[in-house]
Amino acid sequence: MARGISIPVSFSSKATAQPKVQCAAITRPQEEPSSDAVCGIAVQHRQTTDVFDRYCYPFLYPVVFNGDMEIRPCTDDDLAILSSRWKVLGGVHESHHSGQLAGDTTYLVAWRDGEPLGSGVVQWGGCIGPNAREAFPRAVEINHLQVRDEYRSQGVGTALIAAAEQLIGREGMAQAAVGVADDNPRAERLYLGLGYRRTGIVDVSEYSWVSDDGTVQQASERDQLLVKDLA
Repeated sequence: MARGISIPVSFSSKATAQPKVQCAAITRPQEEPSSDAVCGIAVQHRQTTDVFDRYCYPFLYPVVFNGDMEIRPCTDDDLAILSSRWKVLGGVHESHHSGQLAGDTTYLVAWRDGEPLGSGVVQWGGCIGPNAREAFPRAVEINHLQVRDEYRSQGVGTALIAAAEQLIGREGMAQAAVGVADDNPRAERLYLGLGYRRTGIVDVSEYSWVSDDGTVQQASERDQLLVKDLA
């Protein structure tokens, strides 16, 4: 799915509890870090310093979930690993990374022992759907959530959501939003169990996706908006 907000239906309902988060103390380094240390953003260029300050410091160090899972913004080095170990047609990883470099999004990737498990995007510009954006102009949307088949039902999706919410909350934003396709009731149940609520707001999106044989397909999706108050 283009928006990727429909969580795979194989997520375990028993993983609805918010995972515990263990964070290292974060302090501003005395010297500007390398571009790789700050999510691939070239902070040596002064015009990008504000992007570094706003979106990268909260995750300068990995956030650890359940003792063995790390969730962090995608770096240049991470992108090379993703392209090799988790091949997704259509340049999805590269597209999300580019959005992060532009300061529009944060592309979060979950890792365990150097292996990518899943990913999600924090959309700093707000909700994508026009109806959702009008109804909840201050909400930050979490979308493009996906987990590799072999790592589903292990709490990866729940951990990604929690990490995104933490990042949004650290920015002082009061609401997180997700869109759920009508044909994915199990995803809706998961979100409701994590504290999201129905709003009655619906948007229909049209998008392109690349099939396994490399052809571009067209589709549309009707999404229900769910929101969660973070403060």
